[in-house]
Amino acid sequence: MIELIEIKTCTALWSVDGILLRLQRRKHTDDKLTQQAIETYRDLLLNESYKNSLQMLCEISGILTDSSIVRIGMDVYREQFQKMFAYYAKLYTELWEQSRKCFSCNKVSMFPVFEFMFRNRLVE
Repeated sequence: MIELIEIKTCTALWSVDGILLRLQRRKHTDDKLTQQAIETYRDLLLNESYKNSLQMLCEISGILTDSSIVRIGMDVYREQFQKMFAYYAKLYTELWEQSRKCFSCNKVSMFPVFEFMFRNRLVE
């Protein structure tokens, strides 16, 4: 069950399947829409429907902040979130390899995978 508990200026306290989370609150996003996005995200993780439509997570990130998506995933649905991240990491590396791009530095991070997950694009 997902419910809004408390609103403060820039944050909102949500109960997401019994876990209390204080998440950033977007000024121009309705709380009901935020609740629906969290419910859709939960279903996406639990049903692994991100495998069928990469665009679904992009649409959710347009409503929720990227940090809220990661926070909900890691704090409430850790196993499913890690499974989804692994899926996107594998897919990203396959697409990156096919693009024939080279590393431009010796540092590798998770940022390109998150950018791929939330924006559905390869990082240049």
